[in-house]
This record gives sequence, structure tokens and C-alpha cells, in this order.
Amino acid sequence: MEEKLLIIIGRIYEKSKDNFTVRILFDIEEANKNIYIKLNDDKKVLFIKDKSLVIEFDNLKKNKIYNGTAIYECTEFNFNFSTKQNPKIAYVSCCGYLTAYINGKKDNDKDTLEKLYKSDYDIMIHMGDQLYLDVIEFKNNLSYHYRKFYRRVFGSTVMQKILRKGSHIMICDDHEFTDKVSYLDVKKKYCNEAKNFYMEYQERLWSDNYTCCKNFSYLNQNVIIPNIRYEMIFNYDKKNPFISENLQNEIIDNLKKNQTNIIVMSLALIGNNKIGSYVKHKIGKSNFDDSTLNLNIKNTISYLNKIKEKKNKGYKFIFISGDLHLSCKSYIKYKNDIIGRQYISSGLTKSVTINKNNIDYICLLLYDKFNFGSYKINNFKIKPYKRNYDTNFLILDENLNDNIYIGNNFPIKNLYSKYFFLINLLIISVINYIFKNIKF
Repeated sequence: MEEKLLIIIGRIYEKSKDNFTVRILFDIEEANKNIYIKLNDDKKVLFIKDKSLVIEFDNLKKNKIYNGTAIYECTEFNFNFSTKQNPKIAYVSCCGYLTAYINGKKDNDKDTLEKLYKSDYDIMIHMGDQLYLDVIEFKNNLSYHYRKFYRRVFGSTVMQKILRKGSHIMICDDHEFTDKVSYLDVKKKYCNEAKNFYMEYQERLWSDNYTCCKNFSYLNQNVIIPNIRYEMIFNYDKKNPFISENLQNEIIDNLKKNQTNIIVMSLALIGNNKIGSYVKHKIGKSNFDDSTLNLNIKNTISYLNKIKEKKNKGYKFIFISGDLHLSCKSYIKYKNDIIGRQYISSGLTKSVTINKNNIDYICLLLYDKFNFGSYKINNFKIKPYKRNYDTNFLILDENLNDNIYIGNNFPIKNLYSKYFFLINLLIISVINYIFKNIKF
């Protein structure tokens, strides 16, 4: 941990009429130490024994900027947030910070993260893969290594700049556990420890208890954040779909007709049931991806049908997700009717967003990392109207316009990007000819 004191500002919510509360996580490496905290006129002394603490500060007023100070071992650490009612929300995912460094490569991620810190955001929604626990296989003493890894990533100087500013909401994707979601033996070994630390450092920013579908509203936007990966990753049962009937109902129950419903997920559902993973499984040595199971396809269609019914009754939608390691804007359509805009905002750091050229990855371009744009399930389909090869994160302003895309992951405009659809159409034709038994 580069910083002596780890601070993450979590959820800000209205506890009673015109009185707001903020949740803040504090953590140190040494046990049995005191931290002195001042937030305006509110002062607290925290005694941290052997794990992180989350403290709530009450009686905050709306549309105010708050600056706080924590003192630990004679050093001051500043943090700040606001209770603005027209916030700018940043959507980020796939932060492989320190991944390249751990693997013995040059760290190129600090510049991108500095740009994120300096950008104008009030709330940041982290859509999964906040860190990559599977970058190293920890064979013994998982608790020690997982805690050290969380502290090393979240406690790094550049990440602390980001996490001490604004309000942060986190959900999980696969790398909070492992990307090998089909390996039951791996699940049994890593699952419980990974789950405990996800709950401690990420889920607890929202509440002390697990919340399967987070929801908050500001003026014209109603943000719904279903944690679609949680049951699949932290449960041994492979039959759990990504978006269960219960989770679908939670989403529908939280919809509001007089606001734009922004549904935020760790990955794009319509690009979820990946034929690409099937191809990679056939030609390579990787295990079969659970997302291609018929159960997931069936549940995806069921969920989209419910959304379509609400759209026909006047509800408005924007869909935002990560996971795919590039950025894209598109429309989700039912036949020719637009259900809503879809944004892919991913990945945050260069170490996880790179142009690979090995054969199995090229095949994955079919529907997976890149060519999910022409994907179709039943009568639902998406087609991009803008692809972003040089972006790392998305910020929507109070008018729900995508006003900031920043990054430099794909600065080179090459032959592939110029003739993107033509080349992938050829790949699709070849792969479908070879694997005629691929079914949806």
C-alpha cells in the first residue's frame, strides 16, 4: 500500500428529509491504531483493529461541497465530495491497474487514471473488475494475500486520488473472483475468501448488507444497478443465470416512468451469450464460458421482453455496461423499434485493453470483445453508430449527454478499424461454415 491510509468515499443518500448521509471506508496496514477525522464540524476518532471500517456522517445538506481531513501518524489526508442534486456520473470498468507492473511489464496506466481524477465527476460507478485477483495464483493464506492485494491497488497513490473524490459505487464482474468462472474446483478454493473481501472493500460502500439491485434517482435520471455477476461468481451452482427471474423483477420494480431509467450492468446482456467463447473453447485450450448456456440466452430474452413492454408504455431507457475492453455507442432495437441507447465503457487501463493478434483472440472478434455490434437474439439486436478505440471511461452530464470520453488505448487507426464490419463479416462467414453446429 503506497498510501499509509486508504480512504474510499461510498454512497451518499438522503436518510431523512433534506438530511443526507455519506458512508466512508478507512483502512490501514498496521493494526490497533487511531485515526482522527474531521468533516466540517463533525469530529470522530476511529480505532482500527485488524480490518477496514466504514463510518457514516449524518446531517449533511443538499447541494453542498464537503471537504474532510483524516489524520493518521501525524499526516493529513484530504477527501471531498458533494451532495449536488444534478451530478455528473462517471462509468468505469476493468481497472487492471498494477496488473502490468505485477507481471514485470512497464506501468502505463497512471496517465489515464490521472485524467480520470482530473475530470469533472460527482459520482463514479465501478462496473466490475476493479482489480484482477486472478493475476497471481495465491496457493496459501488467501486472506493475507487478498487483503494485501486490495490494499495495494486501492491504496496506490493514483487510485487514492480518485477514491477520495466524489462518491463511489461498486459491483463485481469476474476478476473480483477469477475469470475462470466454470472451474468448480477453483470456485471451491477461492470463492469464500474472494466473496468476503469483495463485501468488505466494495459492497460495503453502499450498505452493510448485500444489495442485489442498487437504485438512486436525481432529477431526470433513475439509476438502477443490478449485480448480475454476483450469484454466478460467488455461488457453486452453474445453473444460476446471469440475470435471474428475481433480479429481473427487482429491475422492473425500480423503473420510473417520469425519469430516464439508466440500467447499469457489469456486461452488456445482448453481447453476453458469446459465440466467441464457444469458438475459443473449440480451437483453444480454454474452458467453456457459462454465458453461452441456453439458460442465459432464455433469461436474456425474458428480461428484454419485459423492458420492451415498459418501453411501449412510455418508459425511457439508457443501458450502460463494461467488461468488453473497448468503448462503443449503439442502440438496442426490437425489430426496427429503438428501446434505448447502449454505451459500453471499458476498459479503464491500458494493461487490460490492448490489441492482441493471436488466433483465438481474432476468432473472439466474432461476437465477443469487438464484434458484438451486429449481435441478434430473437428479435432484439444492436448495431453501433460510433466505435471508440481511444476511450477509457464515460461521463454523462445532467442532460444525459455523453460529454466526456477520455483515454488513449487505441491511438492507431489501422486497416482493421477502417474496414471493421467487412473484415468481421468475412470472419463470421468462415467460422459459421466451420462450426455449423453453433446454435443460439
